[in-house]
Amino acid sequence: MRIHRDKIKRQKRKLVRMKERTDNNEITIDSVRSSFQSWQANAERGNTRNQIFKLRQFYFKLFNEEAPYGKKYYKRKRICESTSDCRFNPLLAG
Repeated sequence: MRIHRDKIKRQKRKLVRMKERTDNNEITIDSVRSSFQSWQANAERGNTRNQIFKLRQFYFKLFNEEAPYGKKYYKRKRICESTSDCRFNPLLAG
């Protein structure tokens, strides 16, 4: 299950509004973090790894915070050297 595009846009708009409210000292950054963490926890129930990663990048860039996991997104590495057929695993062959 993936998150609908409109829900992602809504969360981005919400984060931008929260940024404006933190700049005006109407809310604290802790309440923003709490809200974003609860959204992430809900989103992690589905197949949403890349969507969450992109929204985390947006969040850390918006609030000028350093991402705790680094700046790169590492994809899974292939087990075999050949890119044509990766079904055969040489480590399991006996």
